[in-house]
Amino acid sequence: MRRTASALALFALAGAVFCACNGGAEDRPNVLVITLDTLRPDRMGIYGYHRDTTPRLDAFARESATFEHAFSNSSFTPPSHASILTSRYPSEHGLLHWNKSLGDVPTAADLFGAAGYRTGAFTPFRALVKLGLQRGFDEVRVPDEHKTYVHDDAGEVVLDRNGQPKIDSYLLAPAEEVNEVAVPWLTAESDEPFFAWVHYYDAHRPYGAHGGKTKYNEFERPEVGDTERFYRLDAAKRARLDLSPEEVRYIEDRYDGGLARLDHYVGELLDALEDAGRLEDTIIVITADHGEVFAEYQVDEWFSHDPWLADENLHVPLFVRMPDGAHAGQRYDALVEGVDVLPTLVDLSGIDAGDTHFSGRSLVGVLERAEDGKAFVYAERQGDDLSNRPDPDPEAVSRSRDRRRMLRTRDLKLVEFVDGDRFELWDLEAETLPIGDQDDPRAADLKRGYINQLERLKRVSSGDSSLDAELANSLGALGYVDNESDDGAD
Repeated sequence: MRRTASALALFALAGAVFCACNGGAEDRPNVLVITLDTLRPDRMGIYGYHRDTTPRLDAFARESATFEHAFSNSSFTPPSHASILTSRYPSEHGLLHWNKSLGDVPTAADLFGAAGYRTGAFTPFRALVKLGLQRGFDEVRVPDEHKTYVHDDAGEVVLDRNGQPKIDSYLLAPAEEVNEVAVPWLTAESDEPFFAWVHYYDAHRPYGAHGGKTKYNEFERPEVGDTERFYRLDAAKRARLDLSPEEVRYIEDRYDGGLARLDHYVGELLDALEDAGRLEDTIIVITADHGEVFAEYQVDEWFSHDPWLADENLHVPLFVRMPDGAHAGQRYDALVEGVDVLPTLVDLSGIDAGDTHFSGRSLVGVLERAEDGKAFVYAERQGDDLSNRPDPDPEAVSRSRDRRRMLRTRDLKLVEFVDGDRFELWDLEAETLPIGDQDDPRAADLKRGYINQLERLKRVSSGDSSLDAELANSLGALGYVDNESDDGAD
């Protein structure tokens, strides 16, 4: 990757130039990417939320550059994480859904490993490191899941249709257990700098599952929101559950309580880095893979992120903390996206990425206020491909995880429903319902930009995923794929 003049100016301003090709480990910064699954920025104090849900993250933001308008490249965990770690859009890296794996594209761990960094990945989500996101990491650690099984009247474990024990409750490991495997590695003595990815899942549904669910609201039916049956609520499920307005608010309050708990343990990780003398030698990015829709809309689903491309699902926090304090406390309203993270880290760390293709662009110029943000951001998601199914039922199409793509500017958003052969135009001043259609003049202008974006994508072939029956069963328990229960299935 060619070093830009703005990047060199930033390094001079910071008082140090990091070079991966000269000197020892002390000349090169550590690099840490922290992803907070399902985090809505509007529930954080630094983004204006009225509750004190994230005091540690807010304090971190005051030491960092804060981006006000950062967007994920997908509403779904695997493709959005892959976009962060490869700087490719989902159809370019190939990790589109659970039945796919990462295509033949270089990852952040590949690039930093080749530059002499030790590399580590720490996530509670075992399926993610079966889909190609483990590529290039020297160390991959996944703490054990928390699960119980369904038993019949005789006390025997019930098997599912794949012959696997049927799961009654399934929770990924909480933040403190992620810290238990990540902190020793991050703070270990080494002559090499590190590149690390640490992933926390605690804000994901069921909200507050590991604690904190009643921090903001004691409720007479605390089981509300405990299981998957209270999430991904389409109109039919909402009618069946008949939740009161108080119960709906309680589920949202559970999210805030779980987020407050997550914030505490992210703070613990940062404290451990500081105690070990690593904090001031480390470039740290904190962001999210996607957000979450609560009950803002009367169409589609409540308490869900996939499959639709509303701003509540795609707007994410983004903080960049420099070792020397450069840009601390500065806020940027530039339009940026997940694919911009990796080229930014390559620039800031000074490693040589050669001729690696990045679909994103380095944010160094934006940090210096020498460049504006992007004219648009792009997102896509793909689940079940309905285009090849004979005469699909229209209701099934509308309820399925069909393919969708989005181009978003400051003011407007264009969404294509690929299998439904239609477009929607959204006015972002009041994102409540789409306006206009594909014949609207504003949509016509956006469609030209959208077509140009599709033509620029460098598509790759992805392989089939290596998920075994046990992991598929676990994904069903988490509400990600179809299982035998109507209430918990995606």
